[in-house]
Amino acid sequence: MRMCQTRHMEGENTLRPLLYFKKANLKVEILEFFFLTLQKGLGTMQAALHEVELEHNVLQKQLNMIERKIQVLKHEATHK
Repeated sequence: MRMCQTRHMEGENTLRPLLYFKKANLKVEILEFFFLTLQKGLGTMQAALHEVELEHNVLQKQLNMIERKIQVLKHEATHK
């Protein structure tokens, strides 16, 4: 009976590490997928940020032109 118990225990000992490694590998795969997804999301957000910066620059130039026009109109109005 001891031999059967020993063999059974040996079988359990070899199965547990396999299950542990399967779970560990699955966790690694999940983390890899998670980080790849984050990288793609980061790339998308960086592209969106770049577009916002470009739009900001255009709006800033327009604002500067409007401010200059206002200054010119104020100057013209005071000299009439």
